[in-house]
Amino acid sequence: MKINVAILEDNPITAQDLKEILEDNDIQVTKTFYTAEDAINELDSTPADIWLVDIKLKGQLTGIDFAKELTSKKQVPFVYLTANSDKDSVEKAISTDPASFLTKPFDDKDLVIAIELAFKKNLNSNTRNNTNDLPFVFLKSGNRFMKVMFDKIHYLEADGSYCKVVTEDKEYTLSCNLNHFSSNINNGSFLRIHKSYSVNVESISGLDNDYVYVLNRDLPIGRVYKNDVKSLLKKFS
Repeated sequence: MKINVAILEDNPITAQDLKEILEDNDIQVTKTFYTAEDAINELDSTPADIWLVDIKLKGQLTGIDFAKELTSKKQVPFVYLTANSDKDSVEKAISTDPASFLTKPFDDKDLVIAIELAFKKNLNSNTRNNTNDLPFVFLKSGNRFMKVMFDKIHYLEADGSYCKVVTEDKEYTLSCNLNHFSSNINNGSFLRIHKSYSVNVESISGLDNDYVYVLNRDLPIGRVYKNDVKSLLKKFS
């Protein structure tokens, strides 16, 4: 699944630079606009998962005006770009609830990360809100987001402020902590066994007083979680 981005930027050189950066990172640019008026006129016919919007534009309307029009019609996140970070502009921009806010000149990596995070947050949010607990999540692999079924996830491992999602043949590293990701799994098949581990009950091959065995890994049972694990053992004994 590629991310589709529409660009609203009045400087043709900057717009081309943005397009090249995104496409070099396997993000598709569907269309580029140089005025808010043109973008609004073609809003309904422009496919975009994310809009990249410059705040200061030539013409009567600003990027903020466009953002208000966008949010009134569609649930599509947008990322602001601006060379002007004065307090008044920032406050007006923040009031429109952007997915992110980048100040020019920006780092290429920061731009790509802002787009990817906005897309992922919106995608998973829409999945949860528009369906009845669908049994999958979209996880980033390289430059793409892959649909991973919850029952294919064997365990979750905390890695500082990150979280590792381990399947039988692949490991994903997410830019969120274990608690945050666990709260987004809307089923009861995962059991927290340690401050650093949550396991899929269906993936457990064995357990004892100190360890749960999953995928030939010995995952430790934390002291405060022993009663939960014992309850599981009694349930199936």
